[in-house]
Amino acid sequence: MTPVRFVLVVAFFLATVCLFAAMLTMPAHAQQQPNCGPEKAMLDLMQRAFGEFVQATATGNGQSLIITANPVDRKWTALQVTNGVACIVMAGTQFRLHQGT
Repeated sequence: MTPVRFVLVVAFFLATVCLFAAMLTMPAHAQQQPNCGPEKAMLDLMQRAFGEFVQATATGNGQSLIITANPVDRKWTALQVTNGVACIVMAGTQFRLHQGT
């Protein structure tokens, strides 16, 4: 095996390991969701599949951010909405709603 080919094989292996490690750290419910879709369809999916309801919304620069959460198991999802298309940008656990002072 040539040195260049060896470096390419090692780089591919390391990239695969990093991708696998990133998937392991992502919450299971986020791994099972489609990444993007029409806003209403994504909100319906969050409610139907995970019992998550809209908890907060924000807008800026022509985009919106929607946070959905399940009040029982405290799992949550952040969706970025652009031109009516919502994409999951983050998901996690331990959702808490903070009231302003």
